[in-house]
Amino acid sequence: NEGGVDTDALTVTIFNADPVLGAVSGATTANEGSAVGFSTSATDLGLNDVLSFAWGWGDATPPGSGASSSHTWADEGTYTVTTTVDDGDGGSDSVTRTIAVANVAPTLSGTCPASAAEGTAAGFGVSAADPGVGDTLSWSVTGSSSATVGPATGASSAVGWTPTYAEAQAGTVSLTVSVGDGDGGSDVLACTVPVAYLDSDGDGMPDTWEGQNGLYVGANDAADDPDADGVSNLDEWQAGTDPQASGAPSAPTLANPAAGAEVASVTPMLSWINSTDPDGDA
Repeated sequence: NEGGVDTDALTVTIFNADPVLGAVSGATTANEGSAVGFSTSATDLGLNDVLSFAWGWGDATPPGSGASSSHTWADEGTYTVTTTVDDGDGGSDSVTRTIAVANVAPTLSGTCPASAAEGTAAGFGVSAADPGVGDTLSWSVTGSSSATVGPATGASSAVGWTPTYAEAQAGTVSLTVSVGDGDGGSDVLACTVPVAYLDSDGDGMPDTWEGQNGLYVGANDAADDPDADGVSNLDEWQAGTDPQASGAPSAPTLANPAAGAEVASVTPMLSWINSTDPDGDA
């Protein structure tokens, strides 16, 4: 009608549009125990939507948040990182990527003894650091039958070692302490230790050698000569000879004429059996 007004109602339904994640930046490889950073962005048609981000790390730890986040993996392996954006209106978008986390070898520390003595405890402590929280560290020691390490597992241990007479004779002992993480990673501590003889009476001769050769342990008998060969105990030790067995040469003996025999000549030809020396000396 002329001059009239006509109206009609129109209902418009606006549907939410999902946000769209952009590229996710961050490493695809990492080491256990080291933090790795990631970041992303997203677009959303809803001008009033508030976007929130979540990061799933592929392990048992809580998710991260924010457009940028970081994570530290406690053990080696291949993990799936899931990045999700949510617009608060039921719309979301997710992307996944994998990251290869490598094992890191433990680092061993300890102080080798500067010297050691036969029959005297010369143990020392060792410890190891490993970024792999799930790794079980194990210990071993080589180089001496008298060396042990314990406890066998754990972040710290102790080397027990009492050098033997044979090791004192060798002069030095090379000990190698090893720690392994069970995943192929290891570290070693190498010790080269001078070993001295035990000489409690200070006479220059090892107690063990004196005991083996019937000498006095606890008294200075370096100058004694029990086998009466003119060589002192100390010289016998230094020469590697037996202090209880004479090293003196035998006396030469008459071969002809026989002792007590009658001879026709007042100037008989004499012959004798040469002396011998038990040590082979000239």
